[in-house]
Amino acid sequence: MRRVLFLGMLLLLLTGRAFGAEELLDAGEAERALPETAAELMEGRSEKDPGDLSSGILQIISRAAERSGGAIRTGMALCCQILAVVILTAVVRGTGGSLSGRAVSLAGALAVGGICAGRISGFFSQAADTVDAMAAFSGFLFSGLATLTAATGAAGTSGTLYGVTVLICGILTRAAQRLIVPGTACYMALSVADSAVEGGTLKPAADLLRQGMTSLMKFGVLGFTAYLSLTGVVGGSVDSAAVKAAKLTISSAVPVVGSMVADASETLLVSASVLRGGLGVFGLLGVLAVSVLPFLETGCQYLMLKLTAAAAGAAGEKELSALIGAMAGAMGLLTGLVGACAAVLMVACVCFMKVSVI
Repeated sequence: MRRVLFLGMLLLLLTGRAFGAEELLDAGEAERALPETAAELMEGRSEKDPGDLSSGILQIISRAAERSGGAIRTGMALCCQILAVVILTAVVRGTGGSLSGRAVSLAGALAVGGICAGRISGFFSQAADTVDAMAAFSGFLFSGLATLTAATGAAGTSGTLYGVTVLICGILTRAAQRLIVPGTACYMALSVADSAVEGGTLKPAADLLRQGMTSLMKFGVLGFTAYLSLTGVVGGSVDSAAVKAAKLTISSAVPVVGSMVADASETLLVSASVLRGGLGVFGLLGVLAVSVLPFLETGCQYLMLKLTAAAAGAAGEKELSALIGAMAGAMGLLTGLVGACAAVLMVACVCFMKVSVI
């Protein structure tokens, strides 16, 4: 009789776990937490049926590329306006009129700064909104993944991973709102002031501010991946050629924090074979859908400003070239912010899936 009662209680416990997991999958909370734009990029995919991971990535990137055309045209218009200022400054300086060279440089710096401030300001709010959207989506996603992982018997690891992931995401979100986005605006202002003031006295302060924000993002991602390595959540091996290729590609593609995100790519490659769960695949695609459009838009603006800075240098305006390069650096910070947050969420999602199959 006791054996029968024991077996009955064990059956109820296992059934309760399975029922709770199934109820979670039916809830669709993570799907409803997606922003409207991200949901449109993922049209036709759901938590129950996310489809193939590779085809989902291609679908999201292709749709995002189609939607980014307007931002690219806006970026080209910005660069054309900046080049017009550079050419005008070079012409006025070359004519040797009554204006002094310092006055011409001051006028050119203020003109470039004013144009960039008017055009780039929208990217600041876009980056902050993207980080908030990823944080909101990850809250629903990771609570579901933690519950499913605990149902497989890894309750301790699941709870710890969930807590650390929420902590890192919270730190990055607050840092983006209170430090990185306002700090990037201050960096732009310092760069304009340094270009306007003779002697470059403000350049060390601007460089220090930029380095501080870059280090903050690096420490967030590297600290998270270091925790995963020390605790043994991520393990296994992967083809070294694939790791090198992924690191090279990501390091070249992501400005400011590309090498740091590239280091995290090995974690994704090592654990790619365990991405079989529907919620895990949906989570990866969801993070990509939320971040890909802002990443592409800020990244394209970064590249175009870099090309504009090179053109200004070729025209002989070295000070304006340095200022435009600093504006490109500001866009690189915003691109790196979106990329760093997306990298943390993707690595965490992969780790949940790996723990659930151990």
